[in-house]
Amino acid sequence: MGRSFFINESKLKSLSKMPTCVECGDPVTNLYTEYSKGNIRLTQCENCKKFVDKYVEHDFVIIFIDMVLHKPQVYRHLLFNRLEYRDHGIDSNEMIQTTRFLEK
Repeated sequence: MGRSFFINESKLKSLSKMPTCVECGDPVTNLYTEYSKGNIRLTQCENCKKFVDKYVEHDFVIIFIDMVLHKPQVYRHLLFNRLEYRDHGIDSNEMIQTTRFLEK
């Protein structure tokens, strides 16, 4: 049972640069709040009430293990929330195809 994913194209283009909740796929305004250097608090998703992206604090080894286990959350993290790539956004067609793949 996958969640329906219907968004008009103009909204989709604005969402492509927004961070995404790795649990439910909803767009969010930020991944975390930084209070001081090294002191952050993860944002809670308004839709699913879970942390938006727990992988922000995880080491690459954990991310790799979750990739091997094919957890869709880690792929959402890598595609939508990686800090060094987030500002570039991704093509809206790629976003639709990836989301459909992750919902299966």
